[in-house]
Amino acid sequence: MTKQKTFYQLLKPVILEYVNYYREDFLIHDRSFFRRNPSGNFLMSIRETGTDVVNLDGWDELSDETTPEMRWEGILSEKERSRQTCISWSTTFNKRFFHGVTGPEGRAVTEISKEAAIDLLNSL
Repeated sequence: MTKQKTFYQLLKPVILEYVNYYREDFLIHDRSFFRRNPSGNFLMSIRETGTDVVNLDGWDELSDETTPEMRWEGILSEKERSRQTCISWSTTFNKRFFHGVTGPEGRAVTEISKEAAIDLLNSL
């Protein structure tokens, strides 16, 4: 039986080919994320100057509640505030997007469009 590659191992060739600066973000920080979340669901966004990773699990734990006063003042719920931050942070400067998920066949990483990345974050 062949040992399945980790998400880090699946993404590393693409990252090293595309990212020219701040590779340490992936090699150290993102690697740590993948160690802590070996079978997670995530969005990886990359640009020439680095990477961003968003854990797509656990969003159900964020509050969706707002009061009429909060809505009147334009204050977002905890979940919506987090979602908007991730959309802005992950899609403003990044050029390539990858959705990683563990399914019945094991770990898979698929390159997706910017629009699909935004849709994925909006669906949370």
